[in-house]
Amino acid sequence: MEIMKPHLEIVMQYEAVVEPPHAPNESINIVPVSSGTIKGMGEYDGQINGSLIAPAGEWLQISTSGIMKPDVRLSYQIENDEVLYFQYSGRIIPNEKMAARTEAGETIKGKDIYFVINPLIMTNSSAHAWINESVFVGVMNELKFMTENEKGFVRYDVFRVVPH
Repeated sequence: MEIMKPHLEIVMQYEAVVEPPHAPNESINIVPVSSGTIKGMGEYDGQINGSLIAPAGEWLQISTSGIMKPDVRLSYQIENDEVLYFQYSGRIIPNEKMAARTEAGETIKGKDIYFVINPLIMTNSSAHAWINESVFVGVMNELKFMTENEKGFVRYDVFRVVPH
């Protein structure tokens, strides 16, 4: 039997700037997302550009083992007043390297931690209608927790899964 191995095509990179979270209990953090940008990558460079529009936020579920499951909703206004809507979950598996960098106020790189998302992306754009027919996977590129002097952010690289 033949195995159909898909390949990944880079489509976009987006950044979300986060505000201080509030936690109704130890198992969830609610994180407001205040701003951000999106840009096309690879063959989509220059074709997708935009800024985050409100409302946007994350409901980060934290298990007793420390594994985190993001639950995020956000939208970016792109060219021609069209919108890309993102809804995603995923997995974040913290480790000692992440803890040390967080403690030191440093930026965490994607290679330092398992942080993968599976965004469902929808759009009203006729130029980008193919997005409504595609499956995507994203990996965290950079993450910075907020400090007293700086806002935090997360940056993702998003890939389209191409079946063959």
